[in-house]
Amino acid sequence: FSDAGIDMVMTYDPLGVPSAFPDATRNPTSGLLEGNLTAIDAEHAYWVQASAFVTLSVDIPPAAFALVPATVELSKRWNLIPVIDVATSAADTAKPASAFFASLGDDFATALTWSTEANAWIKIQTTAEAGDAAGSLDSDSDKVDDEVLVGRGYWVFMTATATLVP
Repeated sequence: FSDAGIDMVMTYDPLGVPSAFPDATRNPTSGLLEGNLTAIDAEHAYWVQASAFVTLSVDIPPAAFALVPATVELSKRWNLIPVIDVATSAADTAKPASAFFASLGDDFATALTWSTEANAWIKIQTTAEAGDAAGSLDSDSDKVDDEVLVGRGYWVFMTATATLVP
């Protein structure tokens, strides 16, 4: 997150110590992001606040592909998660929510994502919805969608602990 236009980065970790909301804020004097968020990983989603639109790129070392695919441990409450795609699809590639959340079974209650385009929360459901164009968040403007997009973060509410297996 070296782009000077990025003001703040945060995530949510319900078991986080010392904070459930680790963050890093740009220090105007040094120009560096500083705070208790010191590293990023594939098990969390991140909220990035910028003063303008910025393009982020992530270098993934070749050795990372030799690792066991990530799973995400979810707690009984809200969780902020990324869309993990073992097929390494391009950003904004649509995945059916029913397939992505299938490993969670009946413990999955609901999911939300923030749409910067609509300036609104979009509810994600696991049942098919007529009217939305594939790969588009809420193209029929009812603020409900049945897909998740690679590279996006989602708030997921669970009624019990579970493991998300992408």
